Amino acid sequence: MAQLYVRVRLKSQAIAIYKQLLRKYDDSYLYAELAELMPNAADRVALLCQAVAQQPKENYNMANRYHLAELLQMPSPTRAAYEISKSVEARKKAKQPIPTDVDRMARVLSAYTPVTEAEQTLFYQKQKNIAKQIINR
Repeated sequence: MAQLYVRVRLKSQAIAIYKQLLRKYDDSYLYAELAELMPNAADRVALLCQAVAQQPKENYNMANRYHLAELLQMPSPTRAAYEISKSVEARKKAKQPIPTDVDRMARVLSAYTPVTEAEQTLFYQKQKNIAKQIINR
């Protein structure tokens, strides 16, 4: 139903449905879908962090990590470098081609030392509270 609302340009109804579903289910797909609909970049970051954190299968996180890297590129290039490197690593492991835009971003961000996994996990935890506020407003 939410995807139908998106198609007929009733974005606010789609957002309401995703929020309602996320109040019941901590689902990676739902976080990613809601993130796409949010106008605020900070909200999209918080929701994509939860999409990544809730998905244990890395091959499902490739696109989420790429989108997260896009959003983090300017405010936090070391975090973006972490996300894009994880996306590229998962693509290579799955023997999937690396899209041009992903490769381009990886090359640009290669100038930065990525944060550690522990630092990024802490970042996800901080973003979790923001995501909960988004869902409950």
